Amino acid sequence: MTRSLARCLAGLSLLAAVPVAAQDTGTRVTLTVSPGFVDFAGYGGGFPAAVARLSVSRDFSRYTGAELAGFVLAPMGGASAMADCVAGFSCISTSTPNLLSGGLVSGYVFAGDSPLRLSAGGGVVNASGGEGFGRRSTGALLFGIDLVPRTSNRFAPTVGIRVLQLASPLAGARQLILPGVGLSF
Repeated sequence: MTRSLARCLAGLSLLAAVPVAAQDTGTRVTLTVSPGFVDFAGYGGGFPAAVARLSVSRDFSRYTGAELAGFVLAPMGGASAMADCVAGFSCISTSTPNLLSGGLVSGYVFAGDSPLRLSAGGGVVNASGGEGFGRRSTGALLFGIDLVPRTSNRFAPTVGIRVLQLASPLAGARQLILPGVGLSF
């Protein structure tokens, strides 16, 4: 997990270092934190969660751009189970992950001159902690919608949501919803 976090931070710094042409509106760093929910179907059910996302976005034109983001989703609960053990056979215990994290890359387009921004992309999601599920990471498709004020103020409030469709379930989770309320600077 440390390696993937280091790669994500390195990518964020590279995107921020790309030179901006005079007509571009620039680079924004956004930090969002929000309550969420995660459903580990078959491994313990649904739990409320805390979601944090750090992203760097770069406008290529007045209406388009790209974003590189890292996120963490921490379930506010967990479940574990031990199947009935029969003598002579191995017992398998299961428990839900303690943390889901990942890196995402997406392109976005603004809806005209409005603050509405639509994004699509993909990335990787990793599960930390837990046991009894075979896969620890998987690819994901991303779809998002944000309200990003188009202002020259250095700090601007943002509201958005990202929906991740996982390529393979992680401990039963097939989709992640990452809401976010935060600041863009």
